[in-house]
Amino acid sequence: MSEVKIDTVKMRETGENILKLVEDLRSTYQDFFTRLENVPTKTREWVGPTSEEFFGTIKFDKIDFMAFTNNLYKYGKYLVDSANEFEFTIQKIRR
Repeated sequence: MSEVKIDTVKMRETGENILKLVEDLRSTYQDFFTRLENVPTKTREWVGPTSEEFFGTIKFDKIDFMAFTNNLYKYGKYLVDSANEFEFTIQKIRR
């Protein structure tokens, strides 16, 4: 019978680190896109129809960036959940 070794502590740790970093990344993206969206109307660094058109397309990029953070979050959550499930299974088998 072959032996499988799983470091559930490291797996959970990595997942939790990913979750924390995703929150920081999500916040950075939110601030960045809020800043860009304010250029033609509030900060008025670039005004006019071309400015409004350009920054109107930013919302489509924001969707992609936020989807990326959501997928990273899911991966971190998957690592944590998998570590928990492996530990549960190991404890069940040891009994």
